[in-house]
This record gives sequence, structure tokens and C-alpha cells, in this order.
Amino acid sequence: MSLLNDIYKESPTKAKSRLNIIDNAYDLFSVDGFDSFSLTDISQMSGITIRNLYRYYSSKEGLITDVAFHYISTFNSINPITLDITLTGYEQLRDVLQKQIEHKLLSVVNQTMITFIAYFDIYMTKANLENKAIKNYIKVYAPLLKANLLDSVKLALTNGVKDNTLRLEMFEVNCYVGYIYHSLMSLMSRIAVKRYEIEIQKHDFIQKHIDILLQHLKK
Repeated sequence: MSLLNDIYKESPTKAKSRLNIIDNAYDLFSVDGFDSFSLTDISQMSGITIRNLYRYYSSKEGLITDVAFHYISTFNSINPITLDITLTGYEQLRDVLQKQIEHKLLSVVNQTMITFIAYFDIYMTKANLENKAIKNYIKVYAPLLKANLLDSVKLALTNGVKDNTLRLEMFEVNCYVGYIYHSLMSLMSRIAVKRYEIEIQKHDFIQKHIDILLQHLKK
């Protein structure tokens, strides 16, 4: 079930209609980004009138942020990251980062998702932060979407400090959590958008980045 259902608390019929709009918008956005399509294009793709679409989304910003929230939250829920408590903190961190390759790069579906995230990140850098939908995404949606990976990385780093297998202090953990998350996701997004023809290049670039992070932190 979509987390959007918990937010909108709609009837099954209306929830299904909203999801139809979101699914069709995602199909368009993940190919060429957000600027190439209008709400009219999405209404036609969804098989409804623009007037009916406005019943759900009166602005493109509201639709874009709901698409991002729905698909990224669904993606995270089917790609959970858990820590192996038998490992050291360093080994846990390595395991978590390696799972990013396995979960986020191996399947075509996941590569499409990463491409969408890349376009969304670019969109957010240009978005009007005073827009109601953008504010809602930043304050409500974004913290929920980052929780799984961020919590796993933070716990691994914390354990690494405690068992003395990582070269950092406890007060540095939050800083490294943010750096690891944003640098890894930025690189994945760039790779997805560039669409490398040689498949192994994707893994080489990500693996090298992970190796550098681990080498820097290993005690």
C-alpha cells in the first residue's frame, strides 16, 4: 500500500485514480525529466480530462513531489537495508554500501528509478522553495524517504566508533552520514542519466567510490 494513502485518506476508488495519474506521470518523467511535459500531457496519458486531473493536482509541483514520494518510498520498502549484528562496524558499513550496488543498479527497474531520482534532484535545485508543495516535500516527505539508508549508515558508523574499527570520532558520525548518502546517490544519479553503454562501467565507478570511502574510514 502506498504511503500516500495514509496522507490523503481517500476512498479506494479515488486512491486508484490518483495512483493512475502518478504512474503515468512517472513513466513520462523518468524518460526526459519534468520540463518536457505538462499537466495536459499527463491527463491525456492517464485517460482523463484536464479538469478531472485538477481535482487531484492543481499544480505541477504537487504532482511531481507526490510522484517522487510514492515511487521512492515504494522502492525503499522493497529494497530494505539491514545490518548483520555479527559483523564489526567497518564490515557493517562495507556491507551496507555494497548493497547499494546490488539493490540500486542491477535491475532495469531500479536503473529507471535512479534516473528519475536524478531528474528530481535537478528539479529541486531550481524549485521555488516558497511553493507549498515543495515546502511539504522538504519538511514531510524527504525525512521519511531517507530514513532507511541513513539509519543503516549511521548505525554502522556508530558501531565502528565503538568497536574501534573506523577512523572517526562519535561527534563526526552525522557529518559522515550526510556525506556518504549524498555522494553515493549523486554518483548513482549521474551514471543513470549518462546511460553508459558498457554495463560494467556503472559498477566500476560506484565500486571505486565505495572503496575510497572505506579506505579513508578504515582504522
